[in-house]
Amino acid sequence: SERPRQPLPHASVVLTLAYLRKPFRDLDGAYACLKFLVDALVQGGIIEDDSPEYIALEVRQVLGHAKQVLIDVVEVTGG
Repeated sequence: SERPRQPLPHASVVLTLAYLRKPFRDLDGAYACLKFLVDALVQGGIIEDDSPEYIALEVRQVLGHAKQVLIDVVEVTGG
């Protein structure tokens, strides 16, 4: 919930799409509808780059109590 002082050079990003009911999107559609959020993380200074060498991106789809997108960004350090 805090913005880093500098964009994270390496990060794990998990985007979770919560739906009120099924069917879920196909995997390509889920990634495509969230591309703008990954771009916003770069533009907002949260992550340095959205290339695969800089982030590990995972998209999850779940049933929930509200239609929403949850964003989890964790800095990856070390080897």
